[in-house]
Amino acid sequence: MDIAIIGLIAAFVLILMAILLGGSLSIFIDVPSFLRVVGVTIGVTLVNFPLKGEIMAIGIVKNAFFNKLESLTEYINMIITFVIEDTRDKRHDNYAVVERSLLILPPWRVR
Repeated sequence: MDIAIIGLIAAFVLILMAILLGGSLSIFIDVPSFLRVVGVTIGVTLVNFPLKGEIMAIGIVKNAFFNKLESLTEYINMIITFVIEDTRDKRHDNYAVVERSLLILPPWRVR
């Protein structure tokens, strides 16, 4: 488990404990501050990047949260099939090239 996930869970647990031990929810949620942060973030993003790129980013975020998850073996088979077809087109079934191509793929780790 990644250390960032542990820290995130610990932060939420501590805030929840503080609320449950007698604090009110209004201490932890400030709507005007939230709107300032979100509004300025969106405004700065619109100023710094072209609209086409931002629309594409919205689609990517949508796919990240609402896309159908596939199993890890399907992803691995898809990558191997892509590499084999790519090298077959270029090197005429030279499997040593396939093995070298697999080594230069992005470092996705299986845990």
